Amino acid sequence: MVMQLCMRKVDTKAVMTVRIKLPIFSAGMFLKNFILFTQLILIYNVLEKVTQISQITQILFSSKMTDNEISYQIRGAVFDVYNALGPGLLESVYEEALCFELELRGLKVERQVDVPLIYKGNTLKTSLRLDILVEKRVIIELKSVEEMKPVFGKQILTYLRLMNLHLGLLINFNTSDLKESIQRIVN
Repeated sequence: MVMQLCMRKVDTKAVMTVRIKLPIFSAGMFLKNFILFTQLILIYNVLEKVTQISQITQILFSSKMTDNEISYQIRGAVFDVYNALGPGLLESVYEEALCFELELRGLKVERQVDVPLIYKGNTLKTSLRLDILVEKRVIIELKSVEEMKPVFGKQILTYLRLMNLHLGLLINFNTSDLKESIQRIVN
């Protein structure tokens, strides 16, 4: 009997396969082979659980990434979304697609996050909302406009200050050159 355990990566997920080659035996050997086969199934299930645990661990410890590593993942996701959808759609379409893409990459994503406004110790009832917060550390503000205005950069800088965060990305999807339409803003 030959057993091969193969691990491979498919779309950022580990996939495990077990290949079993059993020779043909007489009827007397059937019971022995059946017991071996059930043991192999149990081993496979255990290995599958270990793989699931490692994937969960990877997600739990993804917050150990630096802001630059998170930013790199975000940029990759932005380019994937842009290449698939192109320019000219509504901001909300890009937001939903980008969040989906970031989650596929194992990042924790929050949409339309309330930004607390505290003035002289008083929490204001007026609320601000940022588009996307990744790993509770990087703010993404999305735009789909013909022309970027300086106020957009000031807006994300204010969000960074109010939330006591370090890094934000301002992204305009309505462009022919996406690389030039991603602004990195540091508090």
